[in-house]
Amino acid sequence: MKKKLMFIFVFAMLLIGCQEEGSVIQSRLPSLPDYTPSSEDIVDTHGDLQNFNRFEEFLSNLNNEQKDNIRIVTYTTEGDPILRDLAYDGNVIISKLDTRRDHFGAGSLKTTSCSSLVTVLSKTRTDYELEGCQDEYDKNVLVIHH
Repeated sequence: MKKKLMFIFVFAMLLIGCQEEGSVIQSRLPSLPDYTPSSEDIVDTHGDLQNFNRFEEFLSNLNNEQKDNIRIVTYTTEGDPILRDLAYDGNVIISKLDTRRDHFGAGSLKTTSCSSLVTVLSKTRTDYELEGCQDEYDKNVLVIHH
């Protein structure tokens, strides 16, 4: 009888110990509703850009020191949306990066202020990057491959 109980105990411990670590972490994260992009959002689905003209309008407003704000939605390989809100007040850019819906990422909400948004050109891509930020984190706002 003791051997049976010991076997059941060891077997149960093995089952508990073999659970995926991510399942425990995800159960602690608050559940957010699925995100549905608005018609104003700039959407990057694995390089397929929608509403890029709105991004160009934002860049123009930055150059003319006119207030504006946009949301960029970038989808991960797994299809999870990462949201970046940029708000320009005529002086600084406030960036909010929301990765809480990314099931394989950090799952955080970060905010920082930056002095500018620059364009970095190369032969294969164009990167739009934040500069002069208080907190250094993912400074790439948008990447366009040619």
